[in-house]
Amino acid sequence: MKVAIIGLGFRLGYLGYVFNAIDPDFEIVGYVDPDPAGLPELTKSGISTGRQYATPEALIAGERFDLLMIGSPNHMHLEHIRIGLEAGLKVFSEKPIVATIEQSYALARLLAVHGHERLLVGLVLRYAPMY
Repeated sequence: MKVAIIGLGFRLGYLGYVFNAIDPDFEIVGYVDPDPAGLPELTKSGISTGRQYATPEALIAGERFDLLMIGSPNHMHLEHIRIGLEAGLKVFSEKPIVATIEQSYALARLLAVHGHERLLVGLVLRYAPMY
């Protein structure tokens, strides 16, 4: 599975480690994050994070992948989900997927147009050994 990441923090860094352990074809093709906190752990584990992009749009235009993973700050999730859905992608977002009631309604409208089956929601750290 090839993934692209928006928000390469500790959570998606950990998930990259887990996916790599269970899928021999797992690959991170690129990411968007001005300060990728999850990068050192992945690098230490020998997992390439691909190319760094300045914007989600540049990442989507520059790579081919199976899943767009959202790990950006919570208040940015809806915008990043929107970008992915409008590009025709399958999107994984860590929880919470939205931060306000207004964003909940906006997400419902997006899913009505693009299909709820294209959005996956993760409880990334629920079963992490550190917890």
